[in-house]
Formats: sequence, C-alpha cells, structure tokens
Amino acid sequence: RIVTERSVLAMPETAIGLCPDVGGLWLLSRSPGGVGTYAALTGARLGAADAIEAGLADLFVPSSKLPSVLEGLRAGLMPAGSTPPTGVLGAERNWIDSCFAADSVEEIAGLLMQRPEPAAAACLTTLRAMSPTAVKVTLEAIRRAAQMSSVDEVLAQDLRVCLEFTRHPDLVEGIRAMVVDKDRKPGWQPCVWEDVSREEVLAFF
Repeated sequence: RIVTERSVLAMPETAIGLCPDVGGLWLLSRSPGGVGTYAALTGARLGAADAIEAGLADLFVPSSKLPSVLEGLRAGLMPAGSTPPTGVLGAERNWIDSCFAADSVEEIAGLLMQRPEPAAAACLTTLRAMSPTAVKVTLEAIRRAAQMSSVDEVLAQDLRVCLEFTRHPDLVEGIRAMVVDKDRKPGWQPCVWEDVSREEVLAFF
C-alpha cells in the first residue's frame, strides 16, 4: 500500500451525521493505540506519514517516481520506500493514545480538556462540531469492530448502522450543511452528547 506526498486518507462521516462505513472500521479499529478511534470520531485527514503511522499504508514513494514503480512492478520488483514528509501523529500520539482509549465520548472529552497540548484543545473543538449521535454511535461501532474476526462482520455492521442513520435527521442535515448549502452550520438533533442516551446508541445495532 503506497502513499505519496499528495495522499490524504480520511473517514469524515461524523461531520455529516453518519458513521464510517465501507469496512473502514476494520482498519481503524486495528490502528495502533488510540489513532484509529481518533481518526474515526474526528474525521482527521492523514497525510502520507500519518497514514503509515496509523497502519493504513506501507510505503512512501514520491509521486514523481510512480511511473518507475509501475515499471518495476511489471518486472516483478517490489518498490523501495523513501522517508515521507513529517506527519502530525508522531508528535501527538501521547495525548491521542491516552484520551481515545476511554470508554465513552464524555470521558474522551474530559481527558482532552485536561491536556495541556494546543492540539488536544483543537481536537475537542473538532469533536464538538461533529454530530453528537454519529460520534457516540461511531465509538460503539469501532469498539465492536475491534472484536470482530472478519471484514464481512464489519460490513454487516456497517449496513445495519447506516440504514438506521437514513432514518435519523442528522444525516439529511449534515449533507445539507456540508455538501449542499455548504454553510457549515448543521443543526444536530440532539445538539450535545449528553442528550444522546445509551439506549439510542444501541438501537443503531
């Protein structure tokens, strides 16, 4: 799995009131430490180095060398990776791993509030902007995906969860705010995590 300086990997579904799907949680639930949960809940955009750090890619190759990589592959030669441009995750893993190991969104938020790093504060702001229902359901989904033994199981969960989201007002509102009108001001229902009950989360599954 090759990335270049132009690569950006993200699963930003919580920004439109949805849960990461298409099997993405199979990969993110197996990322090291809290990286996968962080990416799933916040929709973080991962460049080349961060994608490798998260276990989503194997090698960095400058895009200018892709033609020679293709020629080598045709000849049966494996490409040699280069050192990617510096990413973000490496310097932030301490607070990411600590905060995103928590069992609830409220606990994650509480831990982020206690961290001195500016990036942790920025992360909390991002998290609060996402659909509260989507964030809570995504946390439950990624924890369940970590215990599953096949991609098929994760895809089956994706189907159940996403069908439930088609009945929830946040998906329509998120698409309106982020894709159609682009005002970036979704009116989530409910608008805070505290008003999303455990029973409502479990109903998605």
